[in-house]
Amino acid sequence: MMRRLVVFCGVVLGVLATCLGFLQAIQEESVLPLNTSDVGFINFQLSDIPPTAVDEQLQEISSRQQVEIFQLSGTTSVKTVQVIARGIPQPTEASPIMWVNPSKTGHLLPADQAKDIPPSGVYALKGSEENIAGFKHWLTDRGAVHTWEQYTSLELLLLPFAYQGVIAVVLVTALLTLIIIIGWFISKRRSQTVRMLNGYSNLQIVTRDLRDLIFPLFSACVLTL
Repeated sequence: MMRRLVVFCGVVLGVLATCLGFLQAIQEESVLPLNTSDVGFINFQLSDIPPTAVDEQLQEISSRQQVEIFQLSGTTSVKTVQVIARGIPQPTEASPIMWVNPSKTGHLLPADQAKDIPPSGVYALKGSEENIAGFKHWLTDRGAVHTWEQYTSLELLLLPFAYQGVIAVVLVTALLTLIIIIGWFISKRRSQTVRMLNGYSNLQIVTRDLRDLIFPLFSACVLTL
């Protein structure tokens, strides 16, 4: 029975880890789409760059600093996100984006198909830390106002979960699950021999014990949601 308990707990933990990994990937792509490295806001209104020259100069600095520059039209709560490639490389045409979240849609647009969208807004950057720092320095030199999230690895792991309130749910569910499994094991361990002496088969004992375990676990999960 102990071996079956270990196998069952392993399966439950494996399913839980898979679900959490999938959810974490969904939240991370909402914060940093297209495997970008940093996200923030750029305002070109006070810069010395003419509005008609923003795309040209962004592509020039993108090529020089080797930083991919994307402007986002949505936030974490928006299911349709249009991403504009403001730097290099430029896509030849609008193409659909494959998100981890199956309910999320959007397209990657070349800059020449987004002339009606103001260049000031939310931006995501992709590149090395040194190259991104050079791009931000260029923005400062040109008078553009910019602020950045600069997520650490730990924040990327924890903040998306906290944003959705998942940490509290997972901790409570894990605690209740642990209590139920320990209580179930203690109560059933001593009764197995007695039930076998009373004529119950091993299959009947296992089936009844699993039923008595799964129902409280399911109830605990429902109560925490």
